[in-house]
Amino acid sequence: MFNFGKNNTGKKQQERKLPWGEGSTGLIECENKKSILKSFTLAEVLITLTIIGFVAAMTVPILTANHKRIEYATKLKKFYNIINEAIEMAETDFDAPASRWSYDNGSDFFNTYLRDYIKHTRVCTDNSCPVMQGTVNGVNFPIIYLDDGTRFKIFGSPRSIDFDVNGDKGPNEFNSDIYTFNLVTDGNITKVGANPEDELDSRSDLREECANRCSVSSRNTSCLSLIINDGWEFKKDSDPGIGDGQGYPCKL
Repeated sequence: MFNFGKNNTGKKQQERKLPWGEGSTGLIECENKKSILKSFTLAEVLITLTIIGFVAAMTVPILTANHKRIEYATKLKKFYNIINEAIEMAETDFDAPASRWSYDNGSDFFNTYLRDYIKHTRVCTDNSCPVMQGTVNGVNFPIIYLDDGTRFKIFGSPRSIDFDVNGDKGPNEFNSDIYTFNLVTDGNITKVGANPEDELDSRSDLREECANRCSVSSRNTSCLSLIINDGWEFKKDSDPGIGDGQGYPCKL
């Protein structure tokens, strides 16, 4: 008869003592022995949420303002390229510089020379669209909506073009969301940009003039000149190289 020996596995398992003692549930024993497991109190949760809310309140406006500065600068530069490329193509096709173009009003200027070269979604000549600061709506002052939601207004001359970086949204104020471009002819070259006279001013002079023009209901190019001077950027007071308190002065 074969004897394989006694199997004591079950007995050893029975004899093995649990670390929290025989007959103990473990969890109860740990709690009784000041377990390291611990839940948050209501006060601790409230303090944590308060801190998170405070940090968010401090950082979200800064992030929003920074995003708006970048967005506006990008749209200004984009429009600058769009309008100048359109004028250049029209001058080529009509075989004449813009200084020799013939038109009766702003609508005639756009429809005759620029419409085919600018992607747009709408031309407004009545009060169906919000008025841009400093003018009234009409055939002399058409508002053209671009496919990215921005819009611009051509004047009857036209010697200037107001560009609204955020379309129908407010505040619709100069140097906050509306910026004036001048139509400048130098010989046979026509460019839409800032006033050439602004280029003679120092940056501090441009900023001072721009600061005096914030939200004033008269068009000017000093703020646009400041943005172009700063490399198509809305500089902040904390940006290096411009000095404290010398950033873009108008509220966006």
